[in-house]
Amino acid sequence: MGFQWTPDLSVGVHSIDQRHKEIFRRVDALVEATGKGGGREQLAELVPFLASYVEHLGDEERAMRSAGYPDSARHEQLHAAFRADVAGLRQRFEMEGASTALTLAVQKRLVEWLVHHVRREDKALGAFLKQRKRSALA
Repeated sequence: MGFQWTPDLSVGVHSIDQRHKEIFRRVDALVEATGKGGGREQLAELVPFLASYVEHLGDEERAMRSAGYPDSARHEQLHAAFRADVAGLRQRFEMEGASTALTLAVQKRLVEWLVHHVRREDKALGAFLKQRKRSALA
């Protein structure tokens, strides 16, 4: 399963969609490298990116609240859990470096995030935002 961002995953907010495209690209590179017995170099580049990526979740949360997204409280709880996971992974990286075990742990967590959150939760948010936009134009 490749991890390619596709237009149907768009939430309709350019900055959020750009961040999603980038995390898909990076996770795909990590999965590919890990499958070839590597991944440590990709992990060393990915960990700092994740710190900036979780910052963008605030943009998404503001867009949800602004649009009146009815599931925003639960969605924000998912973000909080992911932020905590990223902080833990980053701490492990600082302590043990780009170990094989950490590379696999990061890969597992990010694949879960892409499959369950971006492809389901954010896709639902995108559908809501697009409907709101259409309603506003009508």
